[in-house]
Amino acid sequence: MNKIVGLIAGTSGDSLTDRIQSYGYKVALVSGSSNEPGCNTCDKLLVCDLGEAKSIVNFFLSVGVEFVVMGTGHYKAIELLPELEKNGIVTNLDLSKYNLVKDKLAFKKYLVELGYRTPNFIELYNNEELFANKEVIRFPCVLKSAIDVVQPIKVDCFTRLEKGCNSIFSKGSAALIEEYVDGSDCTVAVANDNGVIEDFGVIYYSKAKEYKLEGFNNARADKLDEKLEFKITKLSRQLVSDVDIPGLVRVDFVVKDELLYILEINAVMVTGYNGSAYPFFASQNIDIASIMARVSLNICKSKVNGL
Repeated sequence: MNKIVGLIAGTSGDSLTDRIQSYGYKVALVSGSSNEPGCNTCDKLLVCDLGEAKSIVNFFLSVGVEFVVMGTGHYKAIELLPELEKNGIVTNLDLSKYNLVKDKLAFKKYLVELGYRTPNFIELYNNEELFANKEVIRFPCVLKSAIDVVQPIKVDCFTRLEKGCNSIFSKGSAALIEEYVDGSDCTVAVANDNGVIEDFGVIYYSKAKEYKLEGFNNARADKLDEKLEFKITKLSRQLVSDVDIPGLVRVDFVVKDELLYILEINAVMVTGYNGSAYPFFASQNIDIASIMARVSLNICKSKVNGL
């Protein structure tokens, strides 16, 4: 098997380059800028816009890459997947599973269908539907885009909700109005390594708090007791098994009155040294980048070998 691995990773390029190299491979990195993480430590480098599919495919083929590790969920990177596969280059992602969890509406409907608890929600596609639901919307609520065109916000009045919805609609996405659960946030990293599923414990991380998302001034990540932690990790493994999504993913929860609400699955974890969640894993002596590299390489090798 060729010992050079393709990598598209954005802000995770530094840690993933280091870890893939530690497994005995050279790294051929595609980066949108020469200043991005990993550019100074990779073995081969192509700097170009991720939309330049032909140049990227030719680069990987020219250096003999058989598989590419996707360490970013950037939409341009995901759009490369069919082009890579068409040219015989496999990746660590399953596009259909990625698309399922990336679409917040589709995934929440899927959660409900499977019987998992998630905050109640209303889906909207235009302003007329927003006003038709005006009397049933309860504040505060959380406004999200079905696809990631804007960051979630916590909304306290209809005027701000209307403005936010219009922004989402103008960007070509449906809007998702979600029940606000005033609870404590946490997350669980789960690896699905060719059917072997393991979790890495409950991490007390709140995206709303770390990213200072609008309206979430009181976002928190309080320590839970061991009984609840056990339930959360068990539920996370079961969910990843039911969805059958491969790779290293992150399951986000909000917990209130010992009830566990699933918020989302992050199909591609940011594992860069300067990623917002990285220090939280490092504080628990979890080398999340090494896990990401190991699992991704195993998935790619299995695909190459037809397993």
